[in-house]
Amino acid sequence: MKCKHCNHHVDPEKQDFCPECGKAIKQNAKTTKKSGGKRGLFLIIGLISIIITLSVLFFIAKEKFDPIHKIEAFQQAIEDKDIDKLQDILISNDPDLKLSKDKVQALIEYLDAQPEHLTTIIESLKRHADNDNDSETDVFATIQLQKAGKKWLIFDDYQLTLIPGYIQISTKDHPVELYINDEQVGTSETDKGFNETYGPFVPGNYTIKGVFNADYLTSDAEEQLELFQLDNETAAAAIDLNLAELTVESKFADEAILYINGEKTDIKVTKGSQTIGPFPMNDTFELQLGTAYPWKEIKSDVVTSDQSVIQFKSKPLLNEEEEEEIMKVVNEVFSSYTEALTKKDSSLLSEHATDNLKKDLDKKLKEVKKSNPEYEGKLIRTQFKKRWFEDPVYDDKKQVYVFSPAVMLTYYEPKGNLGYIFEGDKKHEFLRARELKVIFDEDSDMWKVDSHKEEHFFVFDDDPSFELDKKKQ
Repeated sequence: MKCKHCNHHVDPEKQDFCPECGKAIKQNAKTTKKSGGKRGLFLIIGLISIIITLSVLFFIAKEKFDPIHKIEAFQQAIEDKDIDKLQDILISNDPDLKLSKDKVQALIEYLDAQPEHLTTIIESLKRHADNDNDSETDVFATIQLQKAGKKWLIFDDYQLTLIPGYIQISTKDHPVELYINDEQVGTSETDKGFNETYGPFVPGNYTIKGVFNADYLTSDAEEQLELFQLDNETAAAAIDLNLAELTVESKFADEAILYINGEKTDIKVTKGSQTIGPFPMNDTFELQLGTAYPWKEIKSDVVTSDQSVIQFKSKPLLNEEEEEEIMKVVNEVFSSYTEALTKKDSSLLSEHATDNLKKDLDKKLKEVKKSNPEYEGKLIRTQFKKRWFEDPVYDDKKQVYVFSPAVMLTYYEPKGNLGYIFEGDKKHEFLRARELKVIFDEDSDMWKVDSHKEEHFFVFDDDPSFELDKKKQ
Protein backbone atom coordinates (compact mmCIF):
# COMPACT_ATOMS: atom_id res chain seq x y z
CA MET A 1 0.00 0.00 0.00
CA LYS A 2 1.09 3.60 -0.19
CA CYS A 3 1.79 5.87 2.73
CA LYS A 4 -1.10 8.21 3.04
CA HIS A 5 1.24 10.97 4.13
CA CYS A 6 3.99 10.87 1.41
CA ASN A 7 2.64 8.34 -1.06
CA HIS A 8 5.71 6.12 -0.56
CA HIS A 9 5.23 2.34 -1.05
CA VAL A 10 5.12 0.54 2.29
CA ASP A 11 4.28 -2.95 3.68
CA PRO A 12 1.86 -2.57 6.60
CA GLU A 13 2.46 -6.15 7.68
CA LYS A 14 6.15 -5.59 8.18
CA GLN A 15 6.45 -1.86 8.71
CA ASP A 16 4.86 0.28 11.39
CA PHE A 17 6.47 3.51 10.12
CA CYS A 18 7.06 4.85 6.62
CA PRO A 19 10.80 4.60 5.73
CA GLU A 20 10.45 7.73 3.68
CA CYS A 21 8.63 10.22 5.96
CA GLY A 22 8.69 8.35 9.26
CA LYS A 23 4.91 8.68 9.87
CA ALA A 24 3.01 5.85 11.58
CA ILE A 25 1.10 3.59 9.29
CA LYS A 26 -0.96 1.15 11.57
CA GLN A 27 -1.93 3.81 14.13
CA ASN A 28 -3.86 5.80 11.55
CA ALA A 29 -5.90 2.82 10.49
CA LYS A 30 -6.92 2.01 14.06
CA THR A 31 -7.94 5.58 14.74
CA THR A 32 -10.14 5.73 11.67
CA LYS A 33 -11.87 2.51 12.58
CA LYS A 34 -12.54 3.68 16.14
CA SER A 35 -14.00 7.02 15.01
CA GLY A 36 -16.46 5.39 12.62
CA GLY A 37 -17.85 3.13 15.37
CA LYS A 38 -18.70 6.00 17.66
CA ARG A 39 -20.72 7.76 14.98
CA GLY A 40 -22.85 4.66 14.43
CA LEU A 41 -23.51 4.34 18.09
CA PHE A 42 -24.65 7.93 18.29
CA LEU A 43 -26.97 7.38 15.36
CA ILE A 44 -28.56 4.36 16.96
CA ILE A 45 -29.03 6.18 20.26
CA GLY A 46 -30.63 9.13 18.43
CA LEU A 47 -33.05 6.92 16.60
CA ILE A 48 -34.04 5.18 19.77
CA SER A 49 -34.61 8.56 21.44
CA ILE A 50 -36.81 9.69 18.59
CA ILE A 51 -38.83 6.51 18.74
CA ILE A 52 -39.29 6.84 22.48
CA THR A 53 -40.26 10.52 22.15
CA LEU A 54 -42.73 9.78 19.40
CA SER A 55 -44.18 6.94 21.39
CA VAL A 56 -44.62 9.18 24.42
CA LEU A 57 -46.16 11.90 22.29
CA PHE A 58 -48.47 9.35 20.66
CA PHE A 59 -49.79 8.12 23.96
CA ILE A 60 -50.08 11.69 25.27
CA ALA A 61 -52.01 12.72 22.16
CA LYS A 62 -54.14 9.61 22.28
CA GLU A 63 -55.05 10.44 25.85
CA LYS A 64 -55.59 14.09 24.94
CA PHE A 65 -57.98 13.28 22.11
CA ASP A 66 -59.82 10.57 24.00
CA PRO A 67 -63.57 11.48 23.64
CA ILE A 68 -64.15 10.61 27.27
CA HIS A 69 -62.72 14.00 28.20
CA LYS A 70 -65.41 15.82 26.23
CA ILE A 71 -68.06 13.60 27.74
CA GLU A 72 -66.81 14.39 31.25
CA ALA A 73 -66.57 18.10 30.41
CA PHE A 74 -70.16 18.03 29.15
CA GLN A 75 -71.38 16.37 32.33
CA GLN A 76 -69.45 18.81 34.50
CA ALA A 77 -70.83 21.81 32.58
CA ILE A 78 -74.38 20.56 33.16
CA GLU A 79 -73.74 20.03 36.86
CA ASP A 80 -72.04 23.42 37.18
CA LYS A 81 -74.77 25.09 35.13
CA ASP A 82 -71.98 26.64 33.06
CA ILE A 83 -73.69 28.08 30.01
CA ASP A 84 -70.53 29.45 28.35
CA LYS A 85 -68.63 26.18 28.70
CA LEU A 86 -71.55 24.18 27.32
CA GLN A 87 -71.78 26.53 24.35
CA ASP A 88 -68.12 25.73 23.60
CA ILE A 89 -68.62 21.98 23.95
CA LEU A 90 -71.82 21.51 21.96
CA ILE A 91 -72.62 22.05 18.33
CA SER A 92 -75.98 21.70 16.59
CA ASN A 93 -76.36 19.41 13.63
CA ASP A 94 -79.17 21.64 12.30
CA PRO A 95 -78.15 25.03 10.91
CA ASP A 96 -81.59 26.39 11.88
CA LEU A 97 -80.89 25.76 15.55
CA LYS A 98 -78.50 28.31 17.03
CA LEU A 99 -77.34 27.32 20.49
CA SER A 100 -77.95 30.69 22.07
CA LYS A 101 -77.59 31.27 25.79
CA ASP A 102 -81.31 30.96 26.45
CA LYS A 103 -81.55 27.63 24.60
CA VAL A 104 -78.47 26.25 26.36
CA GLN A 105 -79.84 27.42 29.69
CA ALA A 106 -83.15 25.68 28.94
CA LEU A 107 -81.23 22.46 28.20
CA ILE A 108 -79.30 22.76 31.48
CA GLU A 109 -82.47 23.34 33.48
CA TYR A 110 -84.19 20.39 31.81
CA LEU A 111 -81.34 17.92 32.49
CA ASP A 112 -80.84 19.30 35.99
CA ALA A 113 -84.49 18.64 36.75
CA GLN A 114 -84.32 15.22 35.08
CA PRO A 115 -81.04 13.70 36.32
CA GLU A 116 -82.03 10.27 35.01
CA HIS A 117 -82.04 11.71 31.48
CA LEU A 118 -78.56 13.13 31.98
CA THR A 119 -77.41 9.68 33.14
CA THR A 120 -78.96 8.13 30.05
CA ILE A 121 -77.10 10.56 27.79
CA ILE A 122 -73.75 10.07 29.53
CA GLU A 123 -74.04 6.28 29.39
CA SER A 124 -74.94 6.40 25.71
CA LEU A 125 -71.99 8.71 24.94
CA LYS A 126 -69.54 6.47 26.82
CA ARG A 127 -70.86 3.40 25.09
CA HIS A 128 -70.30 4.98 21.71
CA ALA A 129 -66.82 6.11 22.75
CA ASP A 130 -65.87 2.60 23.90
CA ASN A 131 -67.19 1.00 20.74
CA ASP A 132 -65.43 3.60 18.61
CA ASN A 133 -68.40 3.97 16.30
CA ASP A 134 -70.71 6.76 15.24
CA SER A 135 -73.88 7.50 17.19
CA GLU A 136 -77.22 6.15 16.17
CA THR A 137 -78.65 8.40 13.50
CA ASP A 138 -82.29 7.47 14.15
CA VAL A 139 -82.51 9.00 17.62
CA PHE A 140 -83.60 12.61 17.97
CA ALA A 141 -83.81 15.22 20.74
CA THR A 142 -80.61 14.03 22.38
CA ILE A 143 -76.81 14.51 22.54
CA GLN A 144 -74.59 12.27 20.39
CA LEU A 145 -70.86 11.63 20.04
CA GLN A 146 -69.84 11.97 16.41
CA LYS A 147 -66.51 11.84 14.55
CA ALA A 148 -65.36 15.21 13.25
CA GLY A 149 -62.27 14.50 11.12
CA LYS A 150 -58.63 13.92 12.23
CA LYS A 151 -56.20 15.48 14.68
CA TRP A 152 -52.47 15.31 13.83
CA LEU A 153 -53.50 13.34 10.76
CA ILE A 154 -53.84 10.07 12.67
CA PHE A 155 -56.16 10.64 15.63
CA ASP A 156 -59.95 10.66 15.33
CA ASP A 157 -61.52 13.87 16.51
CA TYR A 158 -64.93 13.74 18.21
CA GLN A 159 -67.65 16.30 18.68
CA LEU A 160 -70.63 16.38 21.01
CA THR A 161 -73.58 17.12 18.74
CA LEU A 162 -77.05 18.19 19.78
CA ILE A 163 -79.68 16.43 17.67
CA PRO A 164 -82.86 18.55 17.87
CA GLY A 165 -86.51 17.55 17.70
CA TYR A 166 -89.54 19.11 16.03
CA ILE A 167 -93.14 19.67 17.12
CA GLN A 168 -96.10 19.10 14.82
CA ILE A 169 -99.35 20.84 15.83
CA SER A 170 -102.69 19.90 14.32
CA THR A 171 -106.25 21.07 15.00
CA LYS A 172 -109.57 20.94 13.21
CA ASP A 173 -110.82 24.00 15.08
CA HIS A 174 -110.66 27.61 13.92
CA PRO A 175 -109.92 30.34 14.69
CA VAL A 176 -107.39 29.15 17.27
CA GLU A 177 -104.15 30.81 18.37
CA LEU A 178 -101.39 28.23 18.81
CA TYR A 179 -98.57 28.52 21.34
CA ILE A 180 -95.41 26.61 22.25
CA ASN A 181 -94.25 27.50 25.76
CA ASP A 182 -96.36 30.69 25.74
CA GLU A 183 -94.89 31.91 22.44
CA GLN A 184 -97.44 32.18 19.65
CA VAL A 185 -96.31 30.20 16.62
CA GLY A 186 -99.39 30.18 14.41
CA THR A 187 -103.15 30.58 13.98
CA SER A 188 -105.69 28.21 12.47
CA GLU A 189 -107.98 30.29 10.28
CA THR A 190 -109.96 28.00 7.96
CA ASP A 191 -112.22 24.98 8.24
CA LYS A 192 -109.83 22.92 6.11
CA GLY A 193 -107.85 21.91 9.17
CA PHE A 194 -104.45 22.98 10.42
CA ASN A 195 -101.23 20.95 10.44
CA GLU A 196 -97.86 22.65 10.81
CA THR A 197 -94.41 21.59 12.04
CA TYR A 198 -92.24 23.86 14.16
CA GLY A 199 -88.65 23.67 15.33
CA PRO A 200 -85.91 22.73 15.72
CA PHE A 201 -85.95 22.52 19.51
CA VAL A 202 -83.43 21.39 22.12
CA PRO A 203 -84.45 18.44 24.33
CA GLY A 204 -86.94 19.48 26.98
CA ASN A 205 -90.54 19.67 28.13
CA TYR A 206 -92.88 21.76 25.99
CA THR A 207 -96.44 23.01 26.57
CA ILE A 208 -98.56 23.13 23.43
CA LYS A 209 -101.62 25.34 23.83
CA GLY A 210 -104.52 26.34 21.63
CA VAL A 211 -106.54 29.44 22.54
CA PHE A 212 -109.96 30.45 21.23
CA ASN A 213 -110.08 34.13 22.09
CA ALA A 214 -113.23 35.98 21.14
CA ASP A 215 -114.40 39.21 22.71
CA TYR A 216 -117.27 37.34 24.27
CA LEU A 217 -115.68 34.02 25.27
CA THR A 218 -112.22 32.55 25.83
CA SER A 219 -111.28 28.89 26.02
CA ASP A 220 -108.03 26.94 25.75
CA ALA A 221 -106.66 23.41 25.58
CA GLU A 222 -103.16 22.19 26.42
CA GLU A 223 -100.99 19.20 25.68
CA GLN A 224 -97.61 18.41 27.22
CA LEU A 225 -94.79 17.05 25.04
CA GLU A 226 -91.35 15.81 26.08
CA LEU A 227 -88.66 15.96 23.42
CA PHE A 228 -86.09 13.40 24.52
CA GLN A 229 -84.54 10.51 22.63
CA LEU A 230 -87.35 10.32 20.10
CA ASP A 231 -87.63 7.51 17.57
CA ASN A 232 -88.97 10.05 15.09
CA GLU A 233 -87.74 13.52 14.35
CA THR A 234 -91.17 15.01 15.13
CA ALA A 235 -93.46 14.77 18.15
CA ALA A 236 -97.15 15.43 17.46
CA ALA A 237 -99.70 17.42 19.45
CA ALA A 238 -103.42 17.55 18.57
CA ILE A 239 -105.39 20.50 19.97
CA ASP A 240 -109.13 19.98 20.35
CA LEU A 241 -111.30 22.80 21.64
CA ASN A 242 -114.44 21.22 20.20
CA LEU A 243 -115.49 24.43 18.48
CA ALA A 244 -118.89 24.30 16.83
CA GLU A 245 -121.69 26.54 15.67
CA LEU A 246 -124.98 26.74 17.53
CA THR A 247 -128.44 26.69 15.97
CA VAL A 248 -130.60 29.36 17.54
CA GLU A 249 -134.23 30.30 17.12
CA SER A 250 -135.36 33.82 17.98
CA LYS A 251 -138.91 35.00 18.44
CA PHE A 252 -137.83 38.61 18.87
CA ALA A 253 -139.58 40.84 16.36
CA ASP A 254 -136.50 43.01 15.97
CA GLU A 255 -132.84 42.23 15.58
CA ALA A 256 -131.35 41.21 18.90
CA ILE A 257 -127.89 41.19 20.43
CA LEU A 258 -126.45 38.02 21.95
CA TYR A 259 -125.24 38.04 25.56
CA ILE A 260 -122.83 35.36 26.77
CA ASN A 261 -122.37 34.85 30.50
CA GLY A 262 -124.01 38.22 31.00
CA GLU A 263 -121.58 40.06 28.69
CA LYS A 264 -122.79 41.84 25.57
CA THR A 265 -121.28 40.59 22.30
CA ASP A 266 -121.26 41.90 18.74
CA ILE A 267 -123.27 38.91 17.50
CA LYS A 268 -126.63 39.91 16.03
CA VAL A 269 -129.56 37.52 15.84
CA THR A 270 -132.60 38.07 13.64
CA LYS A 271 -136.04 36.56 13.95
CA GLY A 272 -136.26 32.90 12.95
CA SER A 273 -133.67 30.11 12.83
CA GLN A 274 -129.97 30.59 12.12
CA THR A 275 -126.49 29.41 13.10
CA ILE A 276 -124.04 31.45 15.14
CA GLY A 277 -120.53 30.83 16.41
CA PRO A 278 -118.19 29.09 16.63
CA PHE A 279 -118.23 28.38 20.35
CA PRO A 280 -116.05 26.09 22.50
CA MET A 281 -118.41 23.25 23.33
CA ASN A 282 -116.06 21.79 25.92
CA ASP A 283 -117.39 24.52 28.20
CA THR A 284 -120.96 25.29 29.26
CA PHE A 285 -121.99 28.93 29.16
CA GLU A 286 -125.13 31.04 29.43
CA LEU A 287 -126.84 32.69 26.47
CA GLN A 288 -129.38 35.47 26.32
CA LEU A 289 -130.84 37.76 23.68
CA GLY A 290 -131.44 41.45 24.22
CA THR A 291 -132.94 44.25 22.16
CA ALA A 292 -132.47 47.87 23.15
CA TYR A 293 -135.52 50.09 22.98
CA PRO A 294 -135.53 53.79 23.83
CA TRP A 295 -137.20 53.16 27.19
CA LYS A 296 -135.22 50.03 28.16
CA GLU A 297 -133.58 46.85 26.94
CA ILE A 298 -135.70 43.73 26.61
CA LYS A 299 -133.91 40.46 27.39
CA SER A 300 -134.93 36.87 26.96
CA ASP A 301 -134.65 34.25 29.67
CA VAL A 302 -131.17 32.77 30.14
CA VAL A 303 -130.50 29.45 28.37
CA THR A 304 -127.44 27.22 28.55
CA SER A 305 -125.25 26.09 25.68
CA ASP A 306 -125.71 22.36 26.33
CA GLN A 307 -128.81 22.17 24.12
CA SER A 308 -128.92 21.02 20.50
CA VAL A 309 -131.10 23.97 19.47
CA ILE A 310 -131.19 27.19 21.49
CA GLN A 311 -134.62 28.84 21.60
CA PHE A 312 -135.04 32.44 22.66
CA LYS A 313 -138.58 33.49 23.49
CA SER A 314 -139.50 37.13 23.21
CA LYS A 315 -140.83 39.02 26.19
CA PRO A 316 -143.45 41.79 26.15
CA LEU A 317 -141.98 45.17 25.38
CA LEU A 318 -143.80 46.59 28.37
CA ASN A 319 -144.18 45.13 31.82
CA GLU A 320 -147.22 45.70 34.00
CA GLU A 321 -145.72 48.79 35.64
CA GLU A 322 -144.94 50.35 32.28
CA GLU A 323 -148.42 49.56 30.94
CA GLU A 324 -149.89 51.23 34.01
CA GLU A 325 -147.62 54.23 33.58
CA ILE A 326 -148.62 54.75 29.92
CA MET A 327 -152.32 54.43 30.65
CA LYS A 328 -151.97 57.06 33.40
CA VAL A 329 -150.14 59.31 30.91
CA VAL A 330 -153.05 58.94 28.48
CA ASN A 331 -155.53 59.78 31.24
CA GLU A 332 -153.52 62.85 32.23
CA VAL A 333 -153.15 64.09 28.65
CA PHE A 334 -156.85 63.84 27.74
CA SER A 335 -157.98 65.21 31.07
CA SER A 336 -155.78 68.27 30.49
CA TYR A 337 -156.88 68.39 26.83
CA THR A 338 -160.54 68.66 27.88
CA GLU A 339 -159.69 71.16 30.62
CA ALA A 340 -157.85 73.32 28.06
CA LEU A 341 -160.95 73.30 25.82
CA THR A 342 -163.18 74.16 28.76
CA LYS A 343 -161.00 77.03 29.96
CA LYS A 344 -159.91 78.03 26.47
CA ASP A 345 -156.25 77.84 27.50
CA SER A 346 -153.92 75.56 25.53
CA SER A 347 -151.13 76.01 28.10
CA LEU A 348 -153.02 73.65 30.39
CA LEU A 349 -152.14 70.68 28.15
CA SER A 350 -149.95 68.10 29.88
CA GLU A 351 -146.23 67.96 29.20
CA HIS A 352 -146.83 64.39 28.06
CA ALA A 353 -148.30 65.71 24.82
CA THR A 354 -146.11 66.04 21.72
CA ASP A 355 -145.92 69.17 19.59
CA ASN A 356 -148.13 67.37 17.11
CA LEU A 357 -150.90 66.95 19.70
CA LYS A 358 -150.45 70.58 20.80
CA LYS A 359 -151.15 71.68 17.23
CA ASP A 360 -154.24 69.48 17.22
CA LEU A 361 -155.43 71.16 20.45
CA ASP A 362 -154.88 74.65 19.02
CA LYS A 363 -156.94 73.73 15.99
CA LYS A 364 -159.71 72.17 18.09
CA LEU A 365 -159.73 75.16 20.44
CA LYS A 366 -160.41 77.54 17.53
CA GLU A 367 -163.33 75.35 16.44
CA VAL A 368 -164.81 75.25 19.94
CA LYS A 369 -164.43 79.03 20.43
CA LYS A 370 -166.28 79.57 17.21
CA SER A 371 -169.01 76.93 17.33
CA ASN A 372 -169.50 76.30 21.06
CA PRO A 373 -167.89 79.06 23.15
CA GLU A 374 -169.80 77.94 26.27
CA TYR A 375 -168.43 74.42 26.09
CA GLU A 376 -167.61 72.66 29.35
CA GLY A 377 -166.33 69.14 29.70
CA LYS A 378 -164.53 66.70 31.96
CA LEU A 379 -162.97 63.27 31.32
CA ILE A 380 -164.48 60.94 33.90
CA ARG A 381 -163.57 57.43 32.74
CA THR A 382 -161.21 55.56 30.38
CA GLN A 383 -161.25 51.96 29.29
CA PHE A 384 -158.41 50.44 27.23
CA LYS A 385 -158.72 47.54 24.85
CA LYS A 386 -156.93 44.55 26.35
CA ARG A 387 -153.32 43.87 25.23
CA TRP A 388 -153.16 47.22 23.43
CA PHE A 389 -149.38 47.33 23.90
CA GLU A 390 -148.57 44.42 21.59
CA ASP A 391 -146.89 44.79 18.21
CA PRO A 392 -145.66 48.38 18.20
CA VAL A 393 -144.63 49.82 14.85
CA TYR A 394 -141.36 51.59 14.17
CA ASP A 395 -141.81 54.94 12.45
CA ASP A 396 -138.75 55.37 10.22
CA LYS A 397 -139.46 59.03 9.61
CA LYS A 398 -139.73 59.95 13.28
CA GLN A 399 -137.38 57.15 14.33
CA VAL A 400 -139.60 56.13 17.21
CA TYR A 401 -141.65 53.11 18.21
CA VAL A 402 -145.37 53.82 18.11
CA PHE A 403 -147.84 52.10 20.41
CA SER A 404 -151.48 52.34 19.36
CA PRO A 405 -153.77 51.83 22.33
CA ALA A 406 -157.49 51.81 21.61
CA VAL A 407 -159.32 53.60 24.40
CA MET A 408 -162.97 54.41 25.12
CA LEU A 409 -163.14 57.91 26.64
CA THR A 410 -166.20 58.82 28.70
CA TYR A 411 -166.86 62.55 29.15
CA TYR A 412 -169.23 64.61 31.23
CA GLU A 413 -170.28 67.51 28.95
CA PRO A 414 -173.22 69.51 30.34
CA LYS A 415 -173.01 72.32 27.72
CA GLY A 416 -172.81 70.72 24.33
CA ASN A 417 -170.77 67.67 23.47
CA LEU A 418 -167.94 67.35 20.99
CA GLY A 419 -169.32 64.22 19.39
CA TYR A 420 -169.80 60.67 20.57
CA ILE A 421 -170.20 57.07 19.51
CA PHE A 422 -172.39 56.09 22.46
CA GLU A 423 -174.31 57.91 25.15
CA GLY A 424 -173.43 57.09 28.71
CA ASP A 425 -175.58 55.60 31.43
CA LYS A 426 -176.17 58.99 32.95
CA LYS A 427 -177.27 62.33 31.65
CA HIS A 428 -174.62 64.38 29.81
CA GLU A 429 -172.27 61.38 29.55
CA PHE A 430 -170.83 60.73 26.11
CA LEU A 431 -168.42 58.01 24.96
CA ARG A 432 -165.88 58.62 22.23
CA ALA A 433 -163.70 55.75 20.88
CA ARG A 434 -160.19 56.77 19.94
CA GLU A 435 -157.08 55.10 18.60
CA LEU A 436 -154.03 56.86 20.03
CA LYS A 437 -150.42 57.11 19.00
CA VAL A 438 -148.11 56.92 22.01
CA ILE A 439 -144.35 57.27 21.73
CA PHE A 440 -141.34 57.41 24.00
CA ASP A 441 -139.58 60.75 23.65
CA GLU A 442 -135.87 60.19 24.24
CA ASP A 443 -135.06 63.88 24.61
CA SER A 444 -137.38 64.29 27.59
CA ASP A 445 -137.13 60.64 28.64
CA MET A 446 -140.90 60.29 28.97
CA TRP A 447 -143.93 58.75 27.31
CA LYS A 448 -146.02 61.13 25.21
CA VAL A 449 -149.30 61.07 23.32
CA ASP A 450 -148.72 62.13 19.74
CA SER A 451 -152.15 61.93 18.11
CA HIS A 452 -155.65 60.44 18.22
CA LYS A 453 -158.30 59.55 15.71
CA GLU A 454 -161.89 58.37 15.86
CA GLU A 455 -162.50 54.62 15.77
CA HIS A 456 -165.48 52.29 16.20
CA PHE A 457 -165.13 49.37 18.61
CA PHE A 458 -166.62 47.89 21.73
CA VAL A 459 -165.03 47.46 25.14
CA PHE A 460 -165.65 44.61 27.55
CA ASP A 461 -165.68 44.08 31.26
CA ASP A 462 -162.17 42.60 31.37
CA ASP A 463 -160.63 45.55 29.52
CA PRO A 464 -158.59 47.79 31.87
CA SER A 465 -160.73 50.64 33.19
CA PHE A 466 -160.00 53.85 35.15
CA GLU A 467 -162.49 56.01 37.05
CA LEU A 468 -161.04 59.51 36.92
CA ASP A 469 -163.81 61.61 38.53
CA LYS A 470 -166.83 59.89 40.06
CA LYS A 471 -168.36 63.20 41.18
CA LYS A 472 -169.87 64.96 38.23
CA GLN A 473 -171.19 68.47 38.10
